[in-house]
Amino acid sequence: MEKSTFSNHRVIKTLNESFYFVKLNGEEKKDIMFLGKTFAFKPTGNNTGTHELAIELATINKRISYPTTTILDNDFAIVLQLEGLTAKNTMLSVLKKAKKL
Repeated sequence: MEKSTFSNHRVIKTLNESFYFVKLNGEEKKDIMFLGKTFAFKPTGNNTGTHELAIELATINKRISYPTTTILDNDFAIVLQLEGLTAKNTMLSVLKKAKKL
């Protein structure tokens, strides 16, 4: 998606004008402070694991999926999640709807 959807000039313009866009690696090992809470990497094996913030933001139906696009409202509540690869036209449509939420 980085090379297709998120490199599209219309998607970039919409994100920059109406959203705070943050890319998160679900296997990030550094602690992340968000809303006064520290989220950490939780190992599940020798060289595997998942970051707690990714679990919070990318879990859909009790399952984490990559990639997941999550849109939060002004109170940082999840209002929309897209699971899997999302084409630029679909993303533009979703962002247009999300701006109205």
